[in-house]
Amino acid sequence: LYSSMLYLLAYSWNIMWLDCVMILPFIIMSLERLVRAGKYLPYVLSLSYALYANYYIAFMLCVFLVLYFIYMWVRRQSTADQNLCDLGRFTIGSVLGGGLAMSLLIPVYISLANTSAAGDTLPDIKSNFEMFALLGRHLYETTPTIRSGNLPNIYCGMLSVMLLPIFSTMKTIQLRRRLAYLGLLGVIAISFVINQFDLLWHGLHAPNDLPYRYSFLYSFVLLLICYETLINIRRINYKQIAASFVGILSLIMLTEQFGKDTYGFNSIYISLLLLIVYALLIGLISGRKISTRPAYILLLLIVTVESVFNAGASFKTMQSNEYFTARADYVANDNTKAIKKAVARTEDISDQRANGAFYRMEFLPRRTTVDTALFDYRGMTVFASSSPQNLTKYMGFIGYAVNGVNSHLYKSFVPMNDSLLGIRYVILDSSLSDELSSDPYLEFIEKVSSNDYSYSIYENKQALPLGYMVDQSIHDWVPSKYDPITSQNALYAQLTGNNTELYEMASLEVDDLSDNVASVTGMSGFSISSQGGESTGSFTASVSESGQTYTFIDCRAAENIRISSSNGSWSVPPHEPYIINTGYMQTGDEISVSIDAKDNCTGNIYVGTLNRGVFENAIDTLRLSSLNVTSFDDRHISGTINPSENGVLLTSIPFDKGWAVTVDGENVQTFAAGDAMLAFSVDAGEHKVEIRFFTVGLIPGVITSLVSLVLLILLLIFINKKVDKSNPDDNEFTAFSRLLTYKPTGLISDNEGCAVAPVNTELSPDRELEELDQTQNEQEKRD
Repeated sequence: LYSSMLYLLAYSWNIMWLDCVMILPFIIMSLERLVRAGKYLPYVLSLSYALYANYYIAFMLCVFLVLYFIYMWVRRQSTADQNLCDLGRFTIGSVLGGGLAMSLLIPVYISLANTSAAGDTLPDIKSNFEMFALLGRHLYETTPTIRSGNLPNIYCGMLSVMLLPIFSTMKTIQLRRRLAYLGLLGVIAISFVINQFDLLWHGLHAPNDLPYRYSFLYSFVLLLICYETLINIRRINYKQIAASFVGILSLIMLTEQFGKDTYGFNSIYISLLLLIVYALLIGLISGRKISTRPAYILLLLIVTVESVFNAGASFKTMQSNEYFTARADYVANDNTKAIKKAVARTEDISDQRANGAFYRMEFLPRRTTVDTALFDYRGMTVFASSSPQNLTKYMGFIGYAVNGVNSHLYKSFVPMNDSLLGIRYVILDSSLSDELSSDPYLEFIEKVSSNDYSYSIYENKQALPLGYMVDQSIHDWVPSKYDPITSQNALYAQLTGNNTELYEMASLEVDDLSDNVASVTGMSGFSISSQGGESTGSFTASVSESGQTYTFIDCRAAENIRISSSNGSWSVPPHEPYIINTGYMQTGDEISVSIDAKDNCTGNIYVGTLNRGVFENAIDTLRLSSLNVTSFDDRHISGTINPSENGVLLTSIPFDKGWAVTVDGENVQTFAAGDAMLAFSVDAGEHKVEIRFFTVGLIPGVITSLVSLVLLILLLIFINKKVDKSNPDDNEFTAFSRLLTYKPTGLISDNEGCAVAPVNTELSPDRELEELDQTQNEQEKRD
């Protein structure tokens, strides 16, 4: 039931979370052994593994462990000394488990301060949904919440639902134990409903997608309750079965009545059928009509059938709402081999042409949002939750596709941006070669073919080195939001001191057929009025100067955005707009834009013709005083530079506090140009520049992990030598207390209480200590 719960079905594609989900039962088992028997090693190692495998889900797991420990306190009646012992074991084990993973956790904690996850606060308290809606999520074939949604994935079999009311009324299970389990389940359930509790589980950061990421913990507790009931199945009476059946039947009927068409026929009536089957089977078992072993086998068979069919229905729903990756999109295929061949050939070409100088490359169309990792090349494409948010915003402000949170993606060749980032090579498949090959700054080099796939390698002749000297005013430059054309104009002006505009902007007009729903304001602004449903605004931009054109449309409220011209057509995602290379056009040529909107919306349409003279002069100016990289790897860059005047060396390296820079051996202070890119001041003259990276927090993290490892080893040795395993009342704390209060018999003390001389001077000191130890051991055994 745990392995086929709806959480795992819905998020099975998100494999980076599954380690923690998998190891949760083992951690709980290890925690039980730790508290009951003082077995530290399994708990410490399993907790450390979870934190190392995925610190995010492990954070929720750690919150759950605190709640589970409180549950353990409540479920049994213990003395104050025993409770303190339990608390001590839980604290020591958790600290050591966390300590072992600190080599990762401390750098991650520091790094996360720069991400979108930092800085959230508790909102005003309210409910995420009506509490009653949670009940229907226990039913068969509930619709999985895959990406966005308002309800958690908590279904884990109708058997667990059937046994929950029975468990709450079983007098053969201690009341404290029942209250503890139900309380633990209730705390997680109310966390789904109350927004502040839900946010705390997520580390005070509202998920951008995939809500209620801790809901597997609810299913786990529900299944623990199911287990507790099943091992007492012979003690269930007919009255409990009937009451549970009637209660759940009533809830199913209410869900059907008030579920707002959320639950279909299968969900309601197959749940009812399963409820009847389980009620009859449990009745037969409790009435001893079936012996225990065949009864469990029969239960297992029914549970397996339910789980398999529910999994099939859930996957079918997921396929209709999202999609499963087609076999052709997996890594092991001919297309991937062709791309790898093209990347390898590009690297060979660069080695031949530039003698190993630093460069970046990209290719279109992308296979994934992390192609840089998949194909092992240096590029700008990134999708990572740990990516600095300022970098993401910067990339969006200058015209790349971003989600505003943690990704910036390469989708079109734009030389004004690509050249600044040092993107020297662009690999295009056959479908895009004709579309972008007309760009004057892309020079065809070679075509690479593998089986039925072919890719063309192009070189961007305007690509700049890794760093270049710019004006001091870059300190104060702030990019314009949602207007990359203005951002680029301002950036190039700040870099070179030349305020001439990079683009000649096209004039925007409304098409005749859209006069009743759309209007234009100024050169680029537009608005669309809703007509009680979806409205379409059609616009035309007339090119003012012949040349290479670039188009950017900002309208986040739109449903669809389409661009067309004599050079082709493009579909633009409204939530991730980017500058599109719309090709070479003559004066008076038109670019058509169609925007669908369900509500009133406003936005901007920018169509600009590049002023080649201004752009090329700017690039030439920046290249005059650029960093000559002599050697580089992932953590160290060496180079020389000889600027004619004082200024700032701006690099295309994302800013991070881990970067340290020396100029002629002297440390220099770095800053984030545009809040995103590494930069530092350099005086006129020839200099040797060293740029090194060392992860902030790594040294204290490694030291903490090593100290935790040593303490764990010493603790295990101490327990093995000092704790009497035959005495159930002896433990590591009593042993440590004995060690602190140990006073050898036969010694006298001075006024300060310090041992000064043995009483029996006829014995050697070693022999006397042996006798004292023997006497002490015998006394401990008698105690």
